[in-house]
Amino acid sequence: MKKQNPIYIFSTLMSLGVAGFVLFLLVSTWGIPFFVIAIIFFAGIVIFFMMMANKLATNSFEKRFERLKECENCKAIIPRESEYCPACGTDLGESVKCEYCGHKNKIGSSICEECNGLIE
Repeated sequence: MKKQNPIYIFSTLMSLGVAGFVLFLLVSTWGIPFFVIAIIFFAGIVIFFMMMANKLATNSFEKRFERLKECENCKAIIPRESEYCPACGTDLGESVKCEYCGHKNKIGSSICEECNGLIE
């Protein structure tokens, strides 16, 4: 069985907690019958879990993160197609990729900073 990501578990628990609190407020303050709110609450939870299962099945959460990368200088999360980091202004286009480890090195480097491999 695949272990669930903690963010999914946290968001599910938070949504249940908020929905339960709203259910309590509606029953106690407005006097709406409990069974009416319970049916609406149950339908909302079922729809929520169906949407989450669909997103997990289609990997739409992971696809969102595939469009992002980390700036080499300031470690900010930026769009993958960025040529400059919007946070620190580093030029991300001027680098040479190491053939051995894939690390991006400064142009003109002859040795990789990560694995000490030769760069052509």
